[in-house]
Amino acid sequence: MLKNFQLKISISQKSEYVEGIILEMIHNLLCNNPQLISISAGDFEGNLSPEVVTIEIITRDGFSENLAELLKKIKLSTKIVKTIEILESADWVKEYQQFYKPITIGEKLWIGASWHKPEVNKDCIRIFIDPSQAFGTGHHETTQLCLKSLLGKSFNNSDSLLDFGCGSGILGIYALKANCKSVDFVDCDEKALSIAKDNVIRNGFYLSKEHFSSKMVTRTKTYKFIYANIGLNTLKELVFLFFDLLEPQGSLVLSGLLKSQKKEIFDKYSGKNFFSFTKVNETEQNNWICMELKKNRESLCPRV
Repeated sequence: MLKNFQLKISISQKSEYVEGIILEMIHNLLCNNPQLISISAGDFEGNLSPEVVTIEIITRDGFSENLAELLKKIKLSTKIVKTIEILESADWVKEYQQFYKPITIGEKLWIGASWHKPEVNKDCIRIFIDPSQAFGTGHHETTQLCLKSLLGKSFNNSDSLLDFGCGSGILGIYALKANCKSVDFVDCDEKALSIAKDNVIRNGFYLSKEHFSSKMVTRTKTYKFIYANIGLNTLKELVFLFFDLLEPQGSLVLSGLLKSQKKEIFDKYSGKNFFSFTKVNETEQNNWICMELKKNRESLCPRV
């Protein structure tokens, strides 16, 4: 039996980044809870500085025993939370299926759950992703930014892509459906990796276990495309690894980043060393950004 909770969180200090702050905080508090199914932000109705933030949490039975502890941790984690109201929904299946709608990105991509019937033209790529504990249903801005980037790529039978921090596997699944020859999925969360495997199969692909890893990838293989939608601190630690893994003319796409973090991440990746990148494109949606980078020409010269 699954349950749906809403947390109505009143904020003492308005901020245009409050959605990302609250959502990331709660995700960090709950990411290792085996009863958790999914966490998502509610409808902000275009208000970028809300006074009340709504968080939807889908869990298995028994999670209610942890609610008091969760509320205590939320209040201790940040000073901007004033009050938290809990609303529980009785008929999860009916209400959540009504709440959870499919989305389209441009005219070429439709994303929905297994209970949806896509009403799109035959040339539109269709991806089925059921809500789960793994990040990446296509509804969050950072996932959409990465998907829009992928929509602009042309894949052939020699291309390879690394979906680093794959979550649900949605980015790699799109690449497979767009005819990318080889896709590897990496996530340190074993649960997320298992969900990604299931989603790959649900979408009609059967990959050997070598394409899925919960450990850091080996430097013996390189990729034409690397997508990493994983957040600032982790991305800052991966600059040297990504440099080694990216083909000389390849593209590195980074997201999971707030606008306020743009300078910090770009300074890290454009550093004055042999492992540096040049920004070739940047897109944004609400408070989030996505950056596409290529290796600097100087970095490709032989080192002496």
